Amino acid sequence: MSWISVKDRLPDTATDCLVVLYFKDGGEKLVDIAHFSDGEFYTSIDGFYFSHFFVFPAGAGVIPHPLDAIT
Repeated sequence: MSWISVKDRLPDTATDCLVVLYFKDGGEKLVDIAHFSDGEFYTSIDGFYFSHFFVFPAGAGVIPHPLDAIT
């Protein structure tokens, strides 16, 4: 499992996932938990766009570091 760019695809079904967010005005990035459904990511944070996501696998073990998605 690895981080997936939203430019490549979106989750296949409604799910909770980790997301990499960037401020819309540039600059800072962060990782948050979001819910994906109806073609949209939902999170409690405003003013960001989503660049990558990581769906929690069943019986999740080690999850790759989020900054690996952007290197």
